[in-house]
Amino acid sequence: MNRILLIIIFIIPFHLSGQEELDGKTLFRNKCKACHNIDQRLVGPALKNIHEKRDSTWLFNFINGSQAMIEAGDTAAVALFSEYNQILMPNQNLSVPEFSSIMSYIRSESQPKAVSDNPIARPEPSPVAANIQLQFDNYFFWIPFTVFVILFIIVLYYMTFVTDMAQGVKE
Repeated sequence: MNRILLIIIFIIPFHLSGQEELDGKTLFRNKCKACHNIDQRLVGPALKNIHEKRDSTWLFNFINGSQAMIEAGDTAAVALFSEYNQILMPNQNLSVPEFSSIMSYIRSESQPKAVSDNPIARPEPSPVAANIQLQFDNYFFWIPFTVFVILFIIVLYYMTFVTDMAQGVKE
């Protein structure tokens, strides 16, 4: 029994370490966000609609080996290298599923956002919440408030009365 438990303890962490999270947003944040943004130019170019500008094979090869592409004389890679002050992009060593997840995230973020006439997004009112709101013309506000004020006055009066009695006893 102990051997089985030890085997399970040692095998599960190795098995779980092989499973990589393929969430595109998380991968983008961990691997790309330091130098790239979707809408704005940072250290590297903005990546909005990058899938329309370059094919996926070129993007995959550039992400995993930009220095090799520059040395090989790829015109697009050399142009990017020159445009961004000859700053080398570090090789990311992405797997194909990771690359696909990041590209899916970039595609989804590149889609135009719905523009509203009202710049402040307000939550939809709930019929239950609308009935519970406390208002100044609502008796559920004024009755407890009035009771609280009356009790507060009684407590202050009692404290003053006790203080006066204690001073009277001392004299």
